[in-house]
Amino acid sequence: MKIIIINGFPGSGKTTTIKEIAKSLAEEGKKVVIIFTEEGEVSYSDIKNTNIITKEVINACVPCSLRFNLESTLKTATSGSNPDFVIIELLSSASSSQIKASLEPMNIPDMSFAPVVNIVDPKTFITDIGKLPKFVIDRIKEANIICLNKTESAKDEKIRDVKEFLHNANPDSTILGISAHKPNEKFKSLLDQLLNNDGRMRDMKS
Repeated sequence: MKIIIINGFPGSGKTTTIKEIAKSLAEEGKKVVIIFTEEGEVSYSDIKNTNIITKEVINACVPCSLRFNLESTLKTATSGSNPDFVIIELLSSASSSQIKASLEPMNIPDMSFAPVVNIVDPKTFITDIGKLPKFVIDRIKEANIICLNKTESAKDEKIRDVKEFLHNANPDSTILGISAHKPNEKFKSLLDQLLNNDGRMRDMKS
């Protein structure tokens, strides 16, 4: 069972991206569990594929509560269904590295981690570091893959500026321009990396 952790601001296209990833995996016959923590903000009720199960983590606004509830939800979700993949949609402020560290000791057979993904909308992303909350920079530094979503509707100059900013903030990350609404070759590249690479977390630097 491989765990895929996906983070990003509300409105960045996280949910759409997750749905598309889950759909692609399910069409290949894989069993997928989606665990989402953006309480009250998203809905997966339109998913009809029987290979996809959705679970919501309740009352997850406090970091310690999030980790505890996420562990409990993961145990419940995997105990009977034996999924091939678990996709975890995190609150935009939640630390991927802390969540991963809390899940690693769980006694779940054959559990592994895919690269951690952060979703960014280049049209709305602020490239002035002085105006960004610290947790945004922390989430960028934690990511193995940073996806610039909705690139089909963003100006090339804006995309270049955001890419340069993200590369400077996290030079070790892979930056992909994707469109979850219109999956392209870069989206297929994202899927390939999630399937075939692991999620080694780097130490964050202030």
